[in-house]
Amino acid sequence: MSADRGLQPERTILAWQRTALSATVLAACLLQMTVGTATRPLAVATVAACGTALILTIAMMVRHNRYRRAVDRSNTMSTTSAGLIAGSVALVAVLYGIDMLTR
Repeated sequence: MSADRGLQPERTILAWQRTALSATVLAACLLQMTVGTATRPLAVATVAACGTALILTIAMMVRHNRYRRAVDRSNTMSTTSAGLIAGSVALVAVLYGIDMLTR
């Protein structure tokens, strides 16, 4: 007999997605501010925010894929694609911020 876990795992996955999205939006806002001013403290904050967004996006993808594999064998391509796009944007922002710090 398998235990009915209800909707709790799905709510957890949705919370991870919201958190990753919020962190990515914050990182994008900081990146936009950094491009115009290029002060060192703002560049450091931007690198930290972009790194956090990248880590949260990767964690969200891993958790979502584990959940989907446990529930059914459906195609997780949309989540993987969205995670890769968000992760790529965050990675580029981190590299840009590091480049600004070394100037």
